[in-house]
Amino acid sequence: MLVLYDHSPVESCQALCQGIQERIFDGSCHIVDLLGENENPGTPEIFWQKDGIWRTRQYIGLFEYQGRQVTITSRFDRTNPQPFFLWYLIENYLGEAVISLEDIGSTLQENFFDKFLALRLTVTLQQAWKKGGLRAYQSFCRNDSKLSGVIDVARHIRENLDLDNGRMAYRTQSYSLNNHWNVLFLQADASARRRFPDLMRRLERRLPEYSAALRTLAQAAPGWEDARLSRILDHTKKNIINPIYRDWEPVRHAARALLRRVGVSPARSGDFAATGVFLDIDRLWERLLEDKLFCEAKKPFTQQSRFVLNGHMQMRPDFYFPSRHTVLDAKNRPAWERTLPASGQPVRTDGPGRLKKGSPEGKWSDLLLSPDDVRDNVYQVLSYMLALGCSQGGVIFPSRTSHEPVCDPVGPPGLDFWRIPVRIPQAEQYRHFQDLLEKEFLHLRSRAPVRQIVT
Repeated sequence: MLVLYDHSPVESCQALCQGIQERIFDGSCHIVDLLGENENPGTPEIFWQKDGIWRTRQYIGLFEYQGRQVTITSRFDRTNPQPFFLWYLIENYLGEAVISLEDIGSTLQENFFDKFLALRLTVTLQQAWKKGGLRAYQSFCRNDSKLSGVIDVARHIRENLDLDNGRMAYRTQSYSLNNHWNVLFLQADASARRRFPDLMRRLERRLPEYSAALRTLAQAAPGWEDARLSRILDHTKKNIINPIYRDWEPVRHAARALLRRVGVSPARSGDFAATGVFLDIDRLWERLLEDKLFCEAKKPFTQQSRFVLNGHMQMRPDFYFPSRHTVLDAKNRPAWERTLPASGQPVRTDGPGRLKKGSPEGKWSDLLLSPDDVRDNVYQVLSYMLALGCSQGGVIFPSRTSHEPVCDPVGPPGLDFWRIPVRIPQAEQYRHFQDLLEKEFLHLRSRAPVRQIVT
């Protein structure tokens, strides 16, 4: 197994990575988005070329092509005994810790991402079930003595004419749990149990409401085991748009992804195809900041899209705090870490008790002048500040070393651009890693500009 890291060059296997990306672009790659917000992930750029060198982007996952397996994990776990940072992100996203680190392995076991799919199904189904079961109108063809619908004359003549059995063939509709959606969930669970029996038993113990939901659905949909998988997948293509059942849409995504990945006839890689599962670590990083850094904000941020230029343009910053006139963006690119002052490098102050101001010299200036991601990110945040009337803006990014937030004046008095690093620790034990990262967030909440937002 070849192990790579996000946002990193891949000089040793450029041809392999190029082949996988070409299969994605030409549509001959079977891939599953683990976060499930888009059932058809389209053509994500897992690998890309810059300055003649192929690199990874923000996607973490497992890919198979021409008999080889490529695993991409977090660059911050390069020196940890196990992928602690990636697992911390996943635990925060799911809100559950039901897969142990032993399931992941020292790098990332081949079936970890498939286990993640099973875990996502159980967690999302339990959360949706708490809001109520998913009911839908369903047509049924019956032949019994309990007539309650429209008589099907042709079928009655065919099935009952020569028999004195007291039955009547009829069609009926009911708004019930016996529908294609719930059969889909039951079949996805059954596939997961065949593939990962130990994991599913552990999930049953940890998530009792999930087990209760499955028992109720199985009783409401007799014969669900005999339903043809292809027919069920065909009937559940459309999104669940009923606002009453919007919590079931993530369950639909998870169940369909799980069946396509580990179902009766999952797709397999061949000479001219690639298979894989992936998740966007940049989105996980944004979610982590939302839950760990800004969860105590007295006046919450907004992520609603806003129209500017008389409605001709739309923008949606990651964290916009109208009451504080502050807009911040989550960034996970390693280039931002390189903008920080070297250890021991002095920074300016504007007098006792005033905010630290970053120096324009050095690598920070070099990266701003070059056509780099950093420069594009700065333009993006400055446009947010201009359009939303914010006096403060900046980026929050992970870092390997400890640094205080750095404030750079934009130009006009009172306008500041912040570089806010979050130190990702190294540790031998996961519990120690968690403690160190929690302390880092606590430390940041006591520093400007985060202190002004959460107090």
